[in-house]
Amino acid sequence: MNEEKPRTHTAWAIQQQRARRFAYMRALEIGQGRIDAEGVHIFLDRMPLGGFSGYIKLLPNGVKPAISAIPQRPGSDEDEAED
Repeated sequence: MNEEKPRTHTAWAIQQQRARRFAYMRALEIGQGRIDAEGVHIFLDRMPLGGFSGYIKLLPNGVKPAISAIPQRPGSDEDEAED
């Protein structure tokens, strides 16, 4: 039968949370996988709720993804005064 091959990579999802004027992102580990001659095999054991774009990043075990800043919408200034 099929023997279980070692999973050499970790699957990550970036979750975005927004609250009024502030936003933050965090990386969530959602599974494991491997890359071999047959292709990419990803085994997801959890999914983030809310703020998930569907994008999954596969990195070698032990490596955490770098998170960049959330882009601001055009025309929105954080320096604007609230009424």
